[in-house]
Amino acid sequence: MVAVVAAVAVLGGGVFAGVQLLGGRDKDGDNASSARPGDSPPPGGAGSGGGEDGAGDAEKAKVDTTTRPRALTVDQLCAMVPEKLRKGLVPADARHRNTGGRSPWRGTEQTNLECSWIKYLGDDRGLAVKVWASDPDEAAGKSSLDFAKEKFAEDRKRREDVLERHRKGELSSGLKRDMSELTERSDVGDEAFFQSYALSGKRWGHLVTRANLWFVTVEYRSADSVKKDTGGALEVARVVAAELAKDKGDSGGSGTTAKEGACRYVSAKSVGTLVRNPGTPTPGTHGGSVAQENCRWPGGRAARTPGGPREKHPSGGLRIHTVTYPTDGEFQYDRRRKAADRRALRDPDCQPPKSLSGVGRKAFVQHCTHIRELPGEFGQGGTATVTATVLVGDDTYIEVEFRGNNAGGGVPGAADYREPHYDPATGDPALKAITKEIADNFAKAKAEAKKD
Repeated sequence: MVAVVAAVAVLGGGVFAGVQLLGGRDKDGDNASSARPGDSPPPGGAGSGGGEDGAGDAEKAKVDTTTRPRALTVDQLCAMVPEKLRKGLVPADARHRNTGGRSPWRGTEQTNLECSWIKYLGDDRGLAVKVWASDPDEAAGKSSLDFAKEKFAEDRKRREDVLERHRKGELSSGLKRDMSELTERSDVGDEAFFQSYALSGKRWGHLVTRANLWFVTVEYRSADSVKKDTGGALEVARVVAAELAKDKGDSGGSGTTAKEGACRYVSAKSVGTLVRNPGTPTPGTHGGSVAQENCRWPGGRAARTPGGPREKHPSGGLRIHTVTYPTDGEFQYDRRRKAADRRALRDPDCQPPKSLSGVGRKAFVQHCTHIRELPGEFGQGGTATVTATVLVGDDTYIEVEFRGNNAGGGVPGAADYREPHYDPATGDPALKAITKEIADNFAKAKAEAKKD
């Protein structure tokens, strides 16, 4: 897993967008005297080569596959920033947003987490922390530490390239800004540097560091002095890097990362009744006066038999979105129902919504089918979008949407082949059961939170 903390920046007076400038070099070097998890043995050391039998080369080629980053959730990442420190940097009413999880990357698994606090108006400030780590990949010959060093080097190199273009005046007008040189920092993580820039009366401070197996970036935005944006990013980076540096890979990455966001309200087994070969879900949460949770649960491709005939398979994914209002949640639900009625009138590919019984306080489902090709090795014709919307309590509505196909497939041209399609006879009951599980678990979690 490779962890990246990418900066979230405000461009054009108020849009806080992710800015990630990658590149660099590894100042520790491969021949550092102090070995860390995943490091190759130094030349001449125990297990190093030099013999005629080539045993040294074989030893060097070994990849540490047992040392890997620990299981980490985005909530745990956010908790690494002390509340007192955070409140001293961003307004108390800043919007909180966190996203990320585990996902496939270059043939292995990565963890990519982001935690940010943003205030757009008035006291306009923002703080963003992003981490990225990768499991080792024996086939690629890289350990988790190799990946972290590589990401730090890439980030530094990309920033240096942008800085050089800035010096030459080659940047477009939208990217022109007062950009500082990269400053080495020996007091954060294993290797680190700082860079700041100014635009439209605001300043951004970027602290980029590697903390053992983790790559981390912290960005702090303010309208204050250079000292303020430097100190803000530096203070946060120190505490996050210090915590992640404790991860020596001793557990071998054992343990399961807890599901977060809306993903925690449904089991993978239940999702598998509708989504073929469900992959790794991606959660998200958004704070503020209207609290929201998200989850995207993709489907995976069926394994292909080497040398066998090419097949088409049904594919699809699940999206979950919870929205909790301070008041008038039922009013917002009713608006969604009326919008579904209007959609059915103007779009011939959408059916009128139908009520769902036994789910939440009240619920409905709507079917739409659009004839267009899906990206992938094989195009598919009719793509179904089936959306269930449920009211939970007085203040929350939840949308559960399946997009794709759940039936058919096989070898094109074979006697038993059917074009992939959505079968409501099996898909509708599965979606209803999933929606009920999500609504029930959401209500249970909310009740338990009130007790605390």
